[in-house]
Amino acid sequence: MPDPLKTPETARTGWPAAVDGPATNSPTSGRGIPAGRSAQLAVLSSLAERARIRGAAALVTGPAGIGRSTLLDAFLQEQAHHSTVLRTRCPATSQDDAWCTVHALLKDAGFGTPVGTRPTAGAGQDMPPRRFHGAVTQLAAQGPLIIAIDDVHRSDVHSLHCLDFSLRRSSDLPLMVVLTQPSESAAFEPRTLTRLLAQRHWELIELAPLTPREVAEVVERRLGRTPEPDFLRQCSQSSRGVPALLHQLLDELGGDPEGAVGAARTTSRRLTGQALADDLLRLPYPVPPLLVAMAVLGVTDAQLLGELTHIPVPTVRRVVSGLNERQILVPDGSRFASESLRECLLRSVEQQELHTLGVRGARLLEDAGRPPGEVADVLLGLHTPAEPWMLEVLNRAARCAQDSGRPDSAVRYLTHALAVGADSDPGSVRAIRVRLTEVLSATDPCAALPHLDILLTSSEDSEDLAATTMRYANTLVLLGHNGRAARLLAEVLGRPRLPRQGVVGIEDEHRPMLESALLMSGVVEHSSAGWVRERGDALPHPRSPEQAEDDSPGGRRLRLTQAVLSVLGGNSATTVREQMRTALTGPRTPLDDMSLIASAMVLHLTDDNEASLGILDQIVREAGPTESTSETAALMTRAAVRFGTGDLPTAEADARRAVLLSSERPGGQENTAALTVLSGILVMRDLDATEAVLAEVTHPEAERSSWEYPSFLWIRAALQRERGLLDAALLSLRACGRMLRLNGTENPVLMPWWVDAADLLVTLGRTGEAQEVADHGEALAKNWGTSRSTGLVLLARGLAAGGRRGRELLAEACAVLADSPARVLHARAEFALGAALLEAGDQRAARIRLRTALDLMIRCGAEVPAQRAHELMSAAGGRPRPMSGHPADALTASERRVAALAAAGSSNAEIAETLFITRRTVELHLTHVYRKLGVSRRGDLTEVLAEGGEGVPSPNQ
Repeated sequence: MPDPLKTPETARTGWPAAVDGPATNSPTSGRGIPAGRSAQLAVLSSLAERARIRGAAALVTGPAGIGRSTLLDAFLQEQAHHSTVLRTRCPATSQDDAWCTVHALLKDAGFGTPVGTRPTAGAGQDMPPRRFHGAVTQLAAQGPLIIAIDDVHRSDVHSLHCLDFSLRRSSDLPLMVVLTQPSESAAFEPRTLTRLLAQRHWELIELAPLTPREVAEVVERRLGRTPEPDFLRQCSQSSRGVPALLHQLLDELGGDPEGAVGAARTTSRRLTGQALADDLLRLPYPVPPLLVAMAVLGVTDAQLLGELTHIPVPTVRRVVSGLNERQILVPDGSRFASESLRECLLRSVEQQELHTLGVRGARLLEDAGRPPGEVADVLLGLHTPAEPWMLEVLNRAARCAQDSGRPDSAVRYLTHALAVGADSDPGSVRAIRVRLTEVLSATDPCAALPHLDILLTSSEDSEDLAATTMRYANTLVLLGHNGRAARLLAEVLGRPRLPRQGVVGIEDEHRPMLESALLMSGVVEHSSAGWVRERGDALPHPRSPEQAEDDSPGGRRLRLTQAVLSVLGGNSATTVREQMRTALTGPRTPLDDMSLIASAMVLHLTDDNEASLGILDQIVREAGPTESTSETAALMTRAAVRFGTGDLPTAEADARRAVLLSSERPGGQENTAALTVLSGILVMRDLDATEAVLAEVTHPEAERSSWEYPSFLWIRAALQRERGLLDAALLSLRACGRMLRLNGTENPVLMPWWVDAADLLVTLGRTGEAQEVADHGEALAKNWGTSRSTGLVLLARGLAAGGRRGRELLAEACAVLADSPARVLHARAEFALGAALLEAGDQRAARIRLRTALDLMIRCGAEVPAQRAHELMSAAGGRPRPMSGHPADALTASERRVAALAAAGSSNAEIAETLFITRRTVELHLTHVYRKLGVSRRGDLTEVLAEGGEGVPSPNQ
């Protein structure tokens, strides 16, 4: 056997290769100098020079992947020609193998045999340290000696004793010792290593992350060219200056890394977690099993971790405290700071062991009364058939997640419960599937359909079948498949009421709710509107609350739906109000949101806008995070109501909010109904914006709707007319009317296309056709009987008649509409009368009407028609102010002067004296100012006038 104290020649020049990556080449020295480590390499070289006289020691530390081994390799490569190098890297298993480290050191020096064997009782345990020191002494006698141990924290205790023994006796030897250790392991290093590092002066070399300039140097050398600045910035941010991560990042991004900048952040996060996990799992016992237990449980509770790992609680607390000090945990120490680290730790465990730990861990959490979500998160990692208590926990966790506005978590728990509970009790599995469809219907309707199919075909009683059918129909409506929903409801309602041959039917108590849903969904789609109307007409119609025998929520909802059909059919507004009264009164459960929204629209069409807005305001105000569909529909309807009452800016804000909400739903596509409503408002405010919004409306989806596509055609006609495309506008209007007629929609105020058509035909010189269209509108409005419908008929007839008779009818329309809530229509009638008077040569009377029209249009925010009124008023000899788009445009010169003085603080008497007018005149002017500007008190004038660019003079001006 070779003499272990004999120094072979190869020991002076041989040294092991680099372990954790190549060093970059220095352009000056030709040696391997890692990027950004020149200063640290110089420190080591200086210590090596000093060690030749009186010895030296250095500890290189830094986080995982920072380049400790690479720096050590570069240093040893530099020293190999004039020093003997004993170098080893401690493997993860070396702690269990006595003298493993010193054996590797001497074997790599060429001795080939171990210094000692595993210790046995009474077998000369003091010999290995002495023999190791003898070898060190003999090697140092030949010249400078460097002992380098990489990852010394993994060294076995016996080897550390040997090294400690030798260093205490080597102060006069030309010996340098270099150790490397990750900074994360400092809190868990063996006590023997702690004593070793405390017994003499060690030069501490802490490696910091690379600077952006140093990162750029590495990347340029890897790619052989200068990359784009954005890519370098992304590399620096994603790698956080850690060399190992930087190299792995460049490797994984492939041959054209600059084309994969978007993947850099995700790749870096994963690599960081893996590198840290590898380093932490190499720490001494009991750190690795506790790390795995923390990853399984997702918590750091010392009592639970101790029970799961059978490690004493004080030891657990010490390890958790050490991890927290090293920022492995979040600041409060409750969980891992990196989810990627947790995932990597879980992947390091065999599946069978992981399953055993998961079951035990979940049970411990459940028995300890931890929140259901914590227990369920552990159960998500188990993929074998579940026990009943596991399904119950997953269901409870889903309920908590749903209640707290986390539907994605609820779906994850319930989907996993179905996967692992397929062989469990059918009732429990069905309850889980029902809850899953509830969540999915609101968040991902398409994903809910397969589950609804299963529930529908497996329903065993009438109540369950009715609930499942309603949920299925509502989901189809959310997806825009109204006709399909109506056909599904008709099929279920068509089954025998009593079970027959295994087929479950719908009993009488559940039929009204389904019948209502059928009518409401089917009437809005062109393909089903006809047969749905016939079905609705065949149902009994109670005329008063006393005649309504069924006061259940379903019965009231059915009566409301019948009221909606009456509105579309053009029945009298009085009849519809009575039907609404039977639906909205009663002591039972309130109607659901969609029924209330429909009732609000009906109330608006009967000119009861206050009640309509009250319902809609409440729905919008109380909408929760999972009720975006109801909120979107309420906002669209409120926008339509506000448009009808002449509040266009607020209506536009509602419509834009509805478009935004609909785009945030699964699929990310804006609701075409919301876009249509928005375009109908914009056509009065901004023609270019209207054109852009109409271009986004999906025609196939819109064309399925019995009202949406006619609305699109009606709005497009208005835009075409403003653009001067009169013939195209007329074609659009006739198509709109034709579709409404085919759908059975005969309400005169819902979509009065016939007024626009009559106006357009007169412009084209086709007065005979204009009269026919006006007569058609009069026939539609005959039964409705509201001031708005009467005013629309008078407006159409006045436009068609022309001459003196036409002006008389237009004047009558102005009077009727002035008493209605339809301010935009009132402004239109005033404009039409002003234009007719101007054409007849009565400029003075024309100016009065055009001024009224302009004031109304400005107050409503109808900027497009206001511009036309402004031009026509100028043609009539008026002197309107230049348009600024502010309500102050509606003020006359006298009103502006009075308003400015009032805003400056002048009293009515002071204003009268300043302007040489009576106090009564001042009061009249201020009344007009308040009405036109939408304010109710003097103190609001300053802000409103400032927004409009009005000066606020002092009382002395």
